[in-house]
Amino acid sequence: MQTHAAFTSLANVESLLEQIEPRMSNVSQPDIAIPDFDRIRQVTALTRRLVDSVDPNLAPIGGLTTVQSTMEQVKQYLGSFNSDPAQISYLQQANTALDPLLTVLPMFLVVRDEADARGVKEALVSLRQSAAQNLRHATEDVIRLRTAVSALQTQVQAQENELTTQKGRLDQNITTFQQQFSTAQESRNTEFNAGQTARATEFNSAQVTRAAEFTAAQEARQQAANTQLAEQKERLDKLVADQREAATEFLRESVEAREEADRTLTEQAGRLLDAIGDQLKEAQKVAGIIGQTGMAAGFQRVANEERAAAEKWNRIAVIAFVGLILCAMVIFLPTMQGDFDWRAFAGRAFISLTFGLFAGYAAQQARHHQRSERITRQMELEMASVGPFLAPLEEKDRNEMILKLADRMFAQPPVLDAAAKADPPSSVLIEAMKAAGGIYKK
Repeated sequence: MQTHAAFTSLANVESLLEQIEPRMSNVSQPDIAIPDFDRIRQVTALTRRLVDSVDPNLAPIGGLTTVQSTMEQVKQYLGSFNSDPAQISYLQQANTALDPLLTVLPMFLVVRDEADARGVKEALVSLRQSAAQNLRHATEDVIRLRTAVSALQTQVQAQENELTTQKGRLDQNITTFQQQFSTAQESRNTEFNAGQTARATEFNSAQVTRAAEFTAAQEARQQAANTQLAEQKERLDKLVADQREAATEFLRESVEAREEADRTLTEQAGRLLDAIGDQLKEAQKVAGIIGQTGMAAGFQRVANEERAAAEKWNRIAVIAFVGLILCAMVIFLPTMQGDFDWRAFAGRAFISLTFGLFAGYAAQQARHHQRSERITRQMELEMASVGPFLAPLEEKDRNEMILKLADRMFAQPPVLDAAAKADPPSSVLIEAMKAAGGIYKK
């Protein structure tokens, strides 16, 4: 516990208190500074006794942390006060920082002994010293105040005498000035009344003259205004007539220009619509040619695929027939050399029949794809020749021919279905049986 930072912070505060204590007798406002300093020293001493006396096993770690943080704040305030003793507010701030510590100190459980009594005694001694020092300073202040009051009373008496003398002089001057003012005021009133009468007479005469002049000028201005108004009305009527004529002419020209623009735009729109119709027909022709070319290309692609499939199944059929011949040579020749056995013959016949069935199926698929190729080749040639065939015809005949071609070429049964109907799958088994019978006869 002795290694906690609280002990270091507490020792720093005690060191600063020892440095500041000799200078406390010369601080300003000792009646405020000394009690604040004594309280800081007393709380610090109490904290020291408690942390030194507490059992390490009973010491609260949170309490020590609070002691450490509080003492750091107090150290900063005391350091500032030590640098500038005139600022006693630092002591007040240090006391404010110590207030939260007083609520934590009861957490330190110590056994009450003579040290507590000694702490109380030291606090009383400190209080007595502070009281004696405060009393000495108060006595000195009273003496200084009495001396100052006596000097002020002397000065007040002298000022009172001076004021009495000045008051007498001022009363005399006021009386003199009052008499002079009254005489001058009577004279000014007489002169003002005479001047006011003269000014009223002069004003009335001038007012009559100004009224006559104003009436004559008003009549002249009215006559001039009437003349000018008549001239302005005449010019305005002429201007309105000119503007009405100009507006009528402008309106007529605008109507003619609009009608001409309407005719021009109508003709241009008609020509533009005709051109658009021609372009639409050309586009339809081009789209039809492109569609025919695309359909012909599609039939060509299908025909090529059918050719490839037919060639593949032809190769498979050839391989199957070669296998069938080899099977006949290997399986049936030994039966001609010994006794005839129906079971052996049936087993060999079943194996040969398998090759025969496979060969027949491959041949049937090859014929199927060849037939499909021929049909799609024919459709390809027909689609390729539709365009040149329809080109010289009239539009009406061309449209009728296109409808007939569409009915013939579209919505028809698929090519593969027609080929399948021409060669049913049952023929494969018949051909395979015929092949097996031929092999047996041999």
